[in-house]
Amino acid sequence: AVSLAKIQVAADTEILDEYERIRDGTSSLLGLSSSLSADNLVAMGESFVGLNLYAPSGNSFELSI
Repeated sequence: AVSLAKIQVAADTEILDEYERIRDGTSSLLGLSSSLSADNLVAMGESFVGLNLYAPSGNSFELSI
């Protein structure tokens, strides 16, 4: 599950960054399609360390007052 989440974050990051470049006029949809590959996304996903998939748990602050 962690590997899949890392790849999802990598895909989101790459696509959103490329959309910003398209909006700014410095890239095109062709650039987006040519810059993304499954291997590239997997490699980028593996570079993320400490990705937390779990919500924090603990006692409610309101209960301790």
